[in-house]
Amino acid sequence: MPRQSFTLVRYPAPGPHRNLMLGGTAGRDGDDLVVRWSLRGDVDAIAVPAPAAGPARRDALWTDTCFEVFAARLGDPGYWELNLAPSGDWNVYRFAGYRQQMRPEAAAAALGCAVAQNSRALTVQLRCPLAGFAVDGALELGVGVVLRSPTGALSHWALAHAPGRPDFHWRPGFKLRI
Repeated sequence: MPRQSFTLVRYPAPGPHRNLMLGGTAGRDGDDLVVRWSLRGDVDAIAVPAPAAGPARRDALWTDTCFEVFAARLGDPGYWELNLAPSGDWNVYRFAGYRQQMRPEAAAAALGCAVAQNSRALTVQLRCPLAGFAVDGALELGVGVVLRSPTGALSHWALAHAPGRPDFHWRPGFKLRI
């Protein structure tokens, strides 16, 4: 299936990272979900975790710079949340419905991570084998990013934002179909 391009928008609130551009592509490569983010601008304004000696499954990655995918089968209220830190640390959670019954997804053994960075660009790629997820049809995806500045301030980027506060779980934000 061909890759779909996307552009992320910053949550409209005071804070850092106003002069960045963030987009990417999403699609399937055989039985794998592949999402690639490309950030352009002042990368020095972002706290990018160093590569982990041994990337591992970790909780609460979204409290730091984190790249996220929300994936759901069409018509299913349940969904998965995939979190990937530029360090290579990762997690995959399963939800029964909107923010309901969060639990680690046992079918996920690891997420593939590739990172390239210089002073003007950061590229992060996630590869998730879907074989154990019982996904036999189309998926709707929400794509988001949390960026932390060196001072600790956060900015939130998504395909679309819910009213109120940043909420990547907001189902109308699952705008990509693969």
